[in-house]
Amino acid sequence: MNTAHTIPVAQHPYVAPVDVLEDQEMRYLHHTLGIARLRAREHWGRRNYFAAGTGNQQEVLGRLEKKGLVQLAYRTTSQAVYQATRKGCEVAGLRGAEIELALSAS
Repeated sequence: MNTAHTIPVAQHPYVAPVDVLEDQEMRYLHHTLGIARLRAREHWGRRNYFAAGTGNQQEVLGRLEKKGLVQLAYRTTSQAVYQATRKGCEVAGLRGAEIELALSAS
């Protein structure tokens, strides 16, 4: 892991302290859950999927899956669709009803 491009989860603006994720892993987790700096928090968790193409996207999501933050929902010949787990929602910074909303959006 290239530590020059990692963000301790405790220092990331949207998460509670848990572990260390690479910046790209956190971006993918946020994308999965619809979390964006310019998006109102009320929209966070209304989405819970990441349709990964081939190569790097699936590699990054595979690492998140090994950490228990996402799970494979289904795979087609051209993509794999992942959804955040409860732990992934918590690490991404969702709380209470936001987590339940994200899990029901699965």
